[in-house]
Amino acid sequence: MQRSILIARRLNRTACAAAAALAFLGAGAQAQSITANFAGLSLADTRGLVGGNYAPPDTDGAIGNNEFVEFINGGYAVFSRTGTLLAPVVSDATFWANAGVSSTLINQGLTDTRIKFDPLSQRWFATEITIGTGTGNNIQNNSVLVGVSRTSNPLDGWTSTSFNVAGNTRFNDYPTLSVDANAIYVGSNDFNTTGTAFIGSTISTIPKSSLLTTAPTTTGISTFTQNTGSPSMGFTPQVATNYGTGYTGAKIVAISATAFNQVQVTPINNTGAAGATLGSATTVNIAYDGNTTVVRQPDGSRSVDGLDNRFSGTIYQVGNKIYAVNAINNGNTGGTTAAGSDSIHWMVLDATTNAVIQEGLITDGARDLWQPTIAANANGDVVIGYNKAGTDLNISSFAAVGKTVGGVLSFSQQVLLKTSGVNNYTDGFNSPPSRWGDFSATMVDPTDPNTFWTIQEVATDSTTWGTQISAITTTSAVPEPGATAMLMAGLGFVGWVARRKRAA
Repeated sequence: MQRSILIARRLNRTACAAAAALAFLGAGAQAQSITANFAGLSLADTRGLVGGNYAPPDTDGAIGNNEFVEFINGGYAVFSRTGTLLAPVVSDATFWANAGVSSTLINQGLTDTRIKFDPLSQRWFATEITIGTGTGNNIQNNSVLVGVSRTSNPLDGWTSTSFNVAGNTRFNDYPTLSVDANAIYVGSNDFNTTGTAFIGSTISTIPKSSLLTTAPTTTGISTFTQNTGSPSMGFTPQVATNYGTGYTGAKIVAISATAFNQVQVTPINNTGAAGATLGSATTVNIAYDGNTTVVRQPDGSRSVDGLDNRFSGTIYQVGNKIYAVNAINNGNTGGTTAAGSDSIHWMVLDATTNAVIQEGLITDGARDLWQPTIAANANGDVVIGYNKAGTDLNISSFAAVGKTVGGVLSFSQQVLLKTSGVNNYTDGFNSPPSRWGDFSATMVDPTDPNTFWTIQEVATDSTTWGTQISAITTTSAVPEPGATAMLMAGLGFVGWVARRKRAA
């Protein structure tokens, strides 16, 4: 356990007229093209930087005005939009040292990278946690590192700050990173100091004005910590990332920490300055839930971890809609082992009322779909990036493209981005199931709202993980005449669209 700690894990709306129109529209109403598709970092690129094997990579990255930045466990890389490396790859430890973080913090060990480009401030934000000052099986006093780019160009350098959430009383794990016009937000699952029990969750909000300075600070930080006795913020809480303006508050969204088929939504107010306040949580009932199963592969093995039903990727708010996605077992509505396949559960919430506007599943028979992440634009176009595998399919990177018509979101065919070249991946140094993920990232291109980027994990050989970076551009095709006639008749239509790390 040199690099990180093994911790315990917890664990429609449709209309007859729309359905009729769908039959007329067919697959032509939503078109998409893959406009970039290249290999990102792999274990082969980073093992020399960190001194050994590790898994999973914590697959994360973001697209900016001109560059795609990949920031994963063990590696930081800046690519052009076509996949050319623009600078030498460095380790995450070197990245933080260059940004001014002390060796005292870096030498505690690092894990759980997150990164975002903020089109509002034209800056990049990155986070990673330290393992803390504990020894042996004692984990405590860990810190959150926060990086801020000096300009919109990540190659112009970074500055940094850090904060400690709860001293020696808990270990803050699996951080989430969110951004809006007022603040950045870091959420965590909290464990006891031996890493054996989930004891609650934390959300910290840092005013953006404190970070967008020559020497960023955490001045004005507000931290909200809850224990399992009152876990209203849920499991793996995160604030919805929102690039809109005119908001003074935000919403925390998380799967319930105590019950299946429930989501917790908690308002957080006045986040642009010191003294942010937490509102009362609303419990939202959902139709689909249940822990994932171990992923199947063509060699007949079940050797890859599907994680669980947390919202592992970014949750986005666009206008008055909140978009979230998680992986579930569609044959399992609770926490026990059950037959079924891992499937993608997506949902759209009303940001004012917290009500479920729509939710659904993306499935593919006996194949497993997992590690999803979602993004949406103002037109209601939605892309979900994820992994898929089965007895007839090597682990692959996929995307599903969706379109909102008449208030109804539907998804198109699933788009293959990259198929791994091996049919029996295992990380080779952990006991099964092999670690995978722990998350992925999908986002809208800040220079083109019709283009979405996603970064997913793949296998480069039977014991080596890699990453794949892809861009999908969506366009709305002209409806067929029959469908247009239906529209004119007022029947409406729907467009055709359809963890933790253990080191060697």
